[in-house]
Parts: sequence; C-alpha cells; structure tokens
Amino acid sequence: MPLYRNPTIIDVAQAAGVSKSVVSRVLTGNGQVSAQSRRKVQQAIAKLGYSSNAAAQALALGRTRNIGLLVRRSTAPFYGRLMFNLQEHAARAGYRMIAVTGNLDNASESRALQTLLELRVDGLVIGSGNLPTEEFRVIAANLPTVVVGRPAEGSNADVVRIDAVRQAHEAARVLRANGHHRIGFIQVPDSLSAAPRNRALRSILPEAGFDLTVAEGGYDLHEAVLAVRALLAEAPRPTAIISLSADGAWAALREAEVRGIAVAAELSVLSLDQPDDGYAVTREITSIPQSSGELAAQAWALLSARLENPAREPREVLVFSPVHHGSTVGPAQS
Repeated sequence: MPLYRNPTIIDVAQAAGVSKSVVSRVLTGNGQVSAQSRRKVQQAIAKLGYSSNAAAQALALGRTRNIGLLVRRSTAPFYGRLMFNLQEHAARAGYRMIAVTGNLDNASESRALQTLLELRVDGLVIGSGNLPTEEFRVIAANLPTVVVGRPAEGSNADVVRIDAVRQAHEAARVLRANGHHRIGFIQVPDSLSAAPRNRALRSILPEAGFDLTVAEGGYDLHEAVLAVRALLAEAPRPTAIISLSADGAWAALREAEVRGIAVAAELSVLSLDQPDDGYAVTREITSIPQSSGELAAQAWALLSARLENPAREPREVLVFSPVHHGSTVGPAQS
C-alpha cells in the first residue's frame, strides 16, 4: 500500500480544472474569484482532503498566526484552565495556540521559551510565576508579549494580574464578618506571582487587627499538608486558615477530617485560588479566586491590541473576582 501523500495546490487545481493562482486566491481570500471557480476549488479540496501548508503560508505572509504560551506547571488546574481559555480566544481570532512548560524549572522554561521563538510565533503569553524578567526582557522589546499573574517591571510586556490589595481586604472582610481573630496563613514562597499577594496579606490582616501566623506551603499538596500541621499545632489554634493555593485549602480540609475538626464550625478554610472542580466532590471551598477566565480574557485583549499596534505603550491590568461562597467558612467559636 503506498504511503499517504498530502495533496498539493497543483493537485487541487487539476481536480478543479482551474489555474494554481485561482486556488491560491481561494485559499488566501486575496483577489477576485468567480463563484463557479470558488465552488469547484472547494469541492476539489473536500474530495482530495487537502490541508494547507502552514509553514509555506507563513513564509509567504510573513506571519504564522501562532501564539506561544509558556506555563509554569502543566499539572496545576489553574494553568490548565488558563490554557483552555486562551486557546478559545485565539481560535475565535484565527490564531493557533502553542503551549510549552518548564515544570517548575527555570532552565527548562528558558529552553521552552526558545522553542517558541524558533517556531516564529506572532505573539507570546508568559504564565510563569518564577521565570526572571531578564529572561524575556529583550524578547518583549521585539515581540508582542503579555505576562499573566505577576509583575514584569523593566520590560516592554503588558501585564495582567490579581489585584492583591483588594483581594487581601476582601479576605479580611469575610473573616471579620464571621468573628475570626486568630488566622493561619499558608503562603507560597519564592514566586513572582505569589509575592504581591503574600505581602498584601501579611500587611493588611495584622493592620486590620488579626493575629496572623504564617506557614510556608510550597508548590504541592505534600508541602501544604506540612504547613497545615504546623498551624494546627499552634496554641491556641487558629480559628481560620487562609491559603494562597488551592492545594493548601485542600490540605486543610483533609487534616481537619483526620483530626475530627469540624470544618466551618470549628475551623474555617478560605482559598485565594480557584479550587479544582474535583474538590467540590466532598465540600465546596469558599474562595476569593484567581479567575483563569478573566485573566485569559484580559490577557488576550492586551495581546490583540499589541498585535495591531506593536508600538503601543505597555499596560498593566489588575483583576479581581468576588467571593465564591462555599461551605468552608463559618462563625468563629467564642
């Protein structure tokens, strides 16, 4: 059996009984083509199963219609949702999204970023909270670039991130309304995306009169569990735990169950992340979420504007999502 060969423009032209230039005009949408010739070409394309050569089109047009996306961790639900939402925006605008990841390793992220540049992407979205700004400073000066979830001072990149101060004030309001005073905070260390929110909470909660105890929660469930255990060992025990990550909130629920501590009645849990849908199987977590949908929408709007006008001044957009009322925050015990 012969190997499959992708039909060429010449094959389509012969099948349709038209010239190659007519086929090219139909494919690109440039130039005049009669309705009859267009119909013949479209029928030939369908019959032969022709697909366009993206590399050849990119060479001819000077652009690829590809957008590069670099994410920090492919297994994290937040980055998966961000990728999904950005792909939807790109597809509606006629672009393809090419996603790569460094899986928490800066050297791997740098190599992944280079791969996107070698593919000649038209624009770039950086969704890594740890990649140093120096790694993409020169890139952002020459390629439309949007950074999601963290600052990018000193670069020409647009930025969309969570309004850390507003989120911290909202967390204080929720906890104060439920009479909480002793608060345990699971922060995520060594992250450019987490740093502004860590600082805001460590500043605003004590200023609002809360007794705050901080524990390092790391990037995975195991480290989050260790942080929760340290907080629950405090005397007196916190009446509420805030977690910057969904893993921390999930760890708090798990440890409370193991210890026979009633969630909401004896220990409230508030997440400042967007919990994975799977967590709601046992209990819906009260959260002030990082909305991946809103972040993606704002990131695409910024990137679209930069694609249209590469000389436009960079902008920073702050995003805030209201409280999602689950069942994990209740009145503090007296």
